[in-house]
This record gives sequence, structure tokens and C-alpha cells, in this order.
Amino acid sequence: MPNRDLLNDISHLIQSQHLEEIPLSRNLHHPDLTYSILHKQQIHFEETIIQLVALATLMPIVAAVGGNTGNQTSMLIIRSLALEQINSSNIRHFLLKEIGISLVNGLLWGAIMAAFVFFVYHNLGLGLVMMGAIFLNLLLATVAGIAVPMIRNHFNFDPAMGTSVVLTFFSDSLGFFLFLGLASLFL
Repeated sequence: MPNRDLLNDISHLIQSQHLEEIPLSRNLHHPDLTYSILHKQQIHFEETIIQLVALATLMPIVAAVGGNTGNQTSMLIIRSLALEQINSSNIRHFLLKEIGISLVNGLLWGAIMAAFVFFVYHNLGLGLVMMGAIFLNLLLATVAGIAVPMIRNHFNFDPAMGTSVVLTFFSDSLGFFLFLGLASLFL
């Protein structure tokens, strides 16, 4: 049993004007109120937190896949430029071929990742968002992997210098934007 004198002192302190001068004293019961509100909304917040954890976990995968694709494509372009295998007569064929490959890879790896996400998180919507983000990021990373070295070469800059930095920035930021944008639209 608590000491009665201590309880009386606390009661007297609460009733005194001095306690009202301390702003924190007015907030002593806010944690209880917050807990009761959150407890009533527990299911909603648990789902939101689970989705946030899933998004945070999957987001770097989208960026990494795009970065790998963009860098592989750019190295192919840089090598072809160095060996003079790309010229104005075959550039269109080369572009269409690389974009076709990225479309197939985007569908394939997007579907694999969608199945993985569904298996892990039991969320079809999240799996489809992952598929869409990987598909789009692979496609756009391929286009950037072609465009960046070609543009650098066109302006007489070494296409090998700085291409990977630009591609990494592009595919990471675009991957994050695509994944979170699709998630905000569909989840």
C-alpha cells in the first residue's frame, strides 16, 4: 500500500497553481489517450506498418535490378562504340533489339519477383506493384543504358567515363519513384 502522506502530497501538488506552470504536466495523460486510440485501430495500423516494412525491404531490389540492367546495356554500347559496331545505319535495329530483350527480361523477372513477394507477404497487390516497377525500371534503365553513352559519344566525351554514375543515379531514383508511385496508386 502506498504511503498516505505521499499520496496526499501528490494530490495537493496536482491541485496547486504551480503545476499548471509546467507545460509537461498537462500532457501526462496523453500517452494513455494515444494508446487507447491506437489500440482501437490496431488492425489498421498493423497492416500499414507491415506494408511499410515490405515496401522498405523491396524498394532497393527494384533499384538494383534496374541498375544492373542499365550498366550491362551501357557496357554493351560502350564496347560496340569502341569496336565501331554501331553506326547510323544499324542503330535503330540495335535499339529495338535491346529494348525487346529488356521487355522480355522485365516480364520474366517481374513475374518471378511478383511470385516471391506474394509467397513472402501474401499480398497479390504488392506482388503486382513489384512486377510493374521491375518491368518499367528495366525498360527505362535499358533506354538510359543506351542513351547515356551514345549522348556522351556524340558530344565527343568518353562514353565510359561517368556513364555508370549517371545510370546508377537514374535507375535508383527512378526505381524508387516507380515502386513507391505504383504502391501509392494501387495499395
